[in-house]
Amino acid sequence: MTKGHWLVWAGLFCLLLVFAIDFHFDIRHRDTFSWMDPQQYYGFAVSLLEGTRPYNDFEVASIFPFFVYPAVAIDNSVAAALWTNFVFALILVIGIHLLSAELALKTPSPWIAVVVLCSPLLIGLSRSLYVEFSLSALVTLCFVFWLKMLRSEQLWPWLVFGSLFYVGVLTKMTFPLFFFLPAVLYGIGLLARGEVKTMISLALVLVIPLLAAVGTVWIFFPRAFFNYYLSFANTTIPISYLFGPHEPFSIESCTYYFIEVGKSLLWLVTPLLVLAIFLPKWSLRALKIGDLAAPRVLLWAWLISPLILLVPQVVKEPRHLGPCVVPVVILIFMAIESLSSAWL
Repeated sequence: MTKGHWLVWAGLFCLLLVFAIDFHFDIRHRDTFSWMDPQQYYGFAVSLLEGTRPYNDFEVASIFPFFVYPAVAIDNSVAAALWTNFVFALILVIGIHLLSAELALKTPSPWIAVVVLCSPLLIGLSRSLYVEFSLSALVTLCFVFWLKMLRSEQLWPWLVFGSLFYVGVLTKMTFPLFFFLPAVLYGIGLLARGEVKTMISLALVLVIPLLAAVGTVWIFFPRAFFNYYLSFANTTIPISYLFGPHEPFSIESCTYYFIEVGKSLLWLVTPLLVLAIFLPKWSLRALKIGDLAAPRVLLWAWLISPLILLVPQVVKEPRHLGPCVVPVVILIFMAIESLSSAWL
């Protein structure tokens, strides 16, 4: 391992150490939650520990309480349960490092990881037991193997991606949304290149884990399947209309998540995303359909996909954009790296 690699890993370690210290002093006195969802996850994990409820009695179609279980088994407290998020912070940082390597970014991954973890949205989510913080880590790691499998003829990246996709869907039913538009654009790019077999393989590696996850919930967690899936994640209950603009295609609904990108990711850095559109310089005349399979386009698709697909949903909350922080930050750094003048 070269000196540069040692410095990068040392930087990631220092980042996680500082995060852990700040995290500890922030959550050590927590003894309750501010809303229903975190309390549900924590309460079911405690029920599993105490043996008061069977493993398949959870009302939400998510395996997240099983992730929380080890923490409450060590110390049955809210503060201990929140340390589950630190484990996913570790996964998120490793995922960012691997993703930076896949994209051949010049910026050292610790700098990118710092900006991601400093996002107001992710800081807030890490201090509560919402599932979106862990989802951000899983989507990032899954995207790493997405890029690996698309570039490799070996079988193992495809198997790892399929496994992570399966776990991701079981963690949160919105997981596939972050891969829908990337899959569509990449599929169009493959068709334009005449790579039909690869496109079919891509479709299978997405559909099979998705169907397997839904089938797992149906067979092993029937209560969650009928109460959660069939109610569209509880969005059909009357209280859901209190969360964000609920008219499916009103101006407020269509612009809600796009505005939240700015609000949640700091207005001062969001304009750099505009630079990311134009840098490096693209020629519209030279643009080919096959270019839709490029990594840069896939990052944009990762960001935009949920912004569009979540518009019809009645419940709208900023936390749904948690996994979008990573592509936003990486696109910003790609724009910075593309600038001709370093000082700028």
